[in-house]
Amino acid sequence: MDLLIIHYDLKAGGRAADVIQAQTRALNGNGEIGRIKVLAGDVHSSRRIEGAEVISFSPMNRLDSDNGFLENRRLYRAIQQQLGAHMNRNTVIHAHNLNTGENPLLTLALRHLAGDGVTVLNHVHSFAEDHSEARGSLRQVIHDDFKQDVFDVMYPELDNYHYAVANSSDFLRLVNKGVAPTRIHRLPSPIAPDAPPRDHGYALKESLAAAGDVDWSLPVFGCPATAADDNNLGELALLAALFPERANFVAAPATRAEHERDNLNRWRRFCAENGVRLRFAPDGQHCLGDLLAATDRCVTTSLQEGSSHRFLTPWLHGRALVGRNIPRLTGDMLELGMELPGMYERLRVPRKGELRDFPELTRREQMELVADVARNELSAATLLELNPELGRLFEDIPMTSIRHNATLIAAEHSMERFGERLGDAYAKLRRSAEPALA
Repeated sequence: MDLLIIHYDLKAGGRAADVIQAQTRALNGNGEIGRIKVLAGDVHSSRRIEGAEVISFSPMNRLDSDNGFLENRRLYRAIQQQLGAHMNRNTVIHAHNLNTGENPLLTLALRHLAGDGVTVLNHVHSFAEDHSEARGSLRQVIHDDFKQDVFDVMYPELDNYHYAVANSSDFLRLVNKGVAPTRIHRLPSPIAPDAPPRDHGYALKESLAAAGDVDWSLPVFGCPATAADDNNLGELALLAALFPERANFVAAPATRAEHERDNLNRWRRFCAENGVRLRFAPDGQHCLGDLLAATDRCVTTSLQEGSSHRFLTPWLHGRALVGRNIPRLTGDMLELGMELPGMYERLRVPRKGELRDFPELTRREQMELVADVARNELSAATLLELNPELGRLFEDIPMTSIRHNATLIAAEHSMERFGERLGDAYAKLRRSAEPALA
């Protein structure tokens, strides 16, 4: 069996490249796997995938919404031809995040290939249904331009078209869309802790100390998430404004994504101008391992995460994770037996006579609220009274609990288990696809 792995890009610092690298490493030594190719749009010049041939093909990039139908038809044909050039009768296509609306032409091309009997595993990390822009992109290209049914393209009822998901919540979501459970495979991502920095985080601590007022008598709470909108950076600023005497809150460095850098820089300026003691790790100088080494505890304010990576990695570094709960991710963790005492469900804020969850506010409203809390003790006291569960952020989590969670994670999310699950998924997919291949 040959394997063709597909994604829109392999950009430097991108999470997709790390996932695909873990995939090829996990399959190392699997005698059933022959040649592995990775086909992607943008590929950073330094990006290599161990154990695979990497091919860059620009029409697979994220689709330009300004393209007209004729241009999209040309790109669609080019994608079809390129896919065909790298396949044979024994090829399994493993596509990551195919249904997120990044390139509906690729989604459509693989649906048509599957209709012709090609074996496809659609690895779902997130859902277009959660993002209005993605839904619009899929509808415009698949329905309006190519006159195809969007739901059938995304969720075809074909024995040779299966799905992979990382958690039980996404598994159930696909079942509720009508996908047969026998065509869905649970593939929890492998979690391997990066080697700790040799300086044990001292360089990052020095950078933070040089950038502003840090009270080293207080614990450091580091947020490992990026500044993407779903990661709710404003709520981290609110926690820093609410608890300036309890902890030093630190945001992760900016990524290379322009919209994330813009969002982080807006909040960086806002905090500096309004006396909010949220610290920002210097951009481009430190990585997640540095942040984890420099912190006493990790805190998350994310609304959504494509994987459980940021929820699990801190425990392997001996750091407890506290903050906003994401039941889609933590359900499996609790089922596994992990202890997660420091999570809260909502952060209630008064707005126009009613209580709302903080992320429901616009960025402008969020900034107004955070600035008010930072300068007005009464406003801060009101929010704390409305949200007593925020006290969980500071509850004692003994090292025995941290080690307990780390042991469970290491067993459930090992590279070996990931490789076994991948091999099992491919075998089941090929067996169920045999009639289509006949």
